[in-house]
Amino acid sequence: MLEWAARQARRRLGVELGEMAQLNRLRDPDEIDAYYETRVHAWKEEYRAAGRVEGREQGRVEGRQEGRQEGRREGRREGRQEGRQEGRQEGRQEGRQEGRQEGRQEGRVEGRRESLRRFAQMKFDAESAALLGELLDGVADGEVLDGALAAVFESDTPAEMLRRVSSIRRPVRSGGQ
Repeated sequence: MLEWAARQARRRLGVELGEMAQLNRLRDPDEIDAYYETRVHAWKEEYRAAGRVEGREQGRVEGRQEGRQEGRREGRREGRQEGRQEGRQEGRQEGRQEGRQEGRQEGRVEGRRESLRRFAQMKFDAESAALLGELLDGVADGEVLDGALAAVFESDTPAEMLRRVSSIRRPVRSGGQ
């Protein structure tokens, strides 16, 4: 029975059995009030301490969440920046490669046009070669250049060569070149 009373006192009043005995010895109302004030003060301190612990833990949880969110934002920002830099580098590299390829292609075409001028000059004369160069200026279509090569080799006169090259080129111009 004594254990039951101790559990009830502890549960309901927050007082140990030894403290109950001390409380029973108090007779003066001022002493009882002072005891209860002390006890209330102790309970408040215990609740404050428990609240601080809970508050700290809750603050840690909230701090972790805020820290994670800030970290994600910073990570996204850094990732975007790194991605932009990588994209720029890749774009530059691709642009250089495309530029090189286009340059090579343009160089090949220019070389073919120059070869055609030289062949015309060797076969006919410098004036015919210059006129052929004007006709072929800006032409990049391989079929047109092949036709011009055939015209240079198969023609007997400069006039015939220029007429044949002009007739090859006309359909290409109306098609958008």
